[in-house]
Amino acid sequence: SIIDPCLWLRKDCMICLYVDDCIIYANNTSIIDSFITNMRTQGYLLQDEGDVENFLGVNIKETKTGNFEMTQTGLINDILKDLSLHLPNCKYMAHDTPATAILHADEHEPPFKEDWNYRSLIGKLNFLALNSRPDICFAVHQCARWCSNPRQSHGAAVKRIGKYLKTTADKGITFRPDGNHSLHAMCDADFAGTWCKANSNTRSSSLSRTGFVIMYSGVP
Repeated sequence: SIIDPCLWLRKDCMICLYVDDCIIYANNTSIIDSFITNMRTQGYLLQDEGDVENFLGVNIKETKTGNFEMTQTGLINDILKDLSLHLPNCKYMAHDTPATAILHADEHEPPFKEDWNYRSLIGKLNFLALNSRPDICFAVHQCARWCSNPRQSHGAAVKRIGKYLKTTADKGITFRPDGNHSLHAMCDADFAGTWCKANSNTRSSSLSRTGFVIMYSGVP
């Protein structure tokens, strides 16, 4: 079908699109209603779900001070159920940090053997870390490195993340926009930053890494 190009060259709203879900931002609802109407006339089947409170499993809340809080308690509860940590009378040692050290191959350790799927749990934890819980990014990254051959020590590390999440399930990330509408991009990289003398002949011990963050209005 032919799409009117004027539909995409708008200066009165912003559209955040992820596959077939989107959030539309504008100064008033009439602009959003107009956009949805125009899209429907172009043949798109759109379902208007009202104010954004939940997007892709992420709870979005605006505070009285103009900040925005994003949490994912539903996903955290699913993770706790997979790890059998969801029961209120579950006895375990609570942890105030999601990780304590860098993980290694630990080939001398017994193979991973639990009732839950290691790779599936890492997928859920990755989605959580990338959206609303940057505090577990390092710990999840360490566990994710061993998805192809997890050992018992790696399973214990995943459980530690779960125990940390159980005591912080209602926490998330808070955005505090400064209102200046500025755009900043920052990046960094290292060369062979994971090199380890003890495993100098192991190819995975000499990988380089890079990362970046894009800030709009003072928030990532």
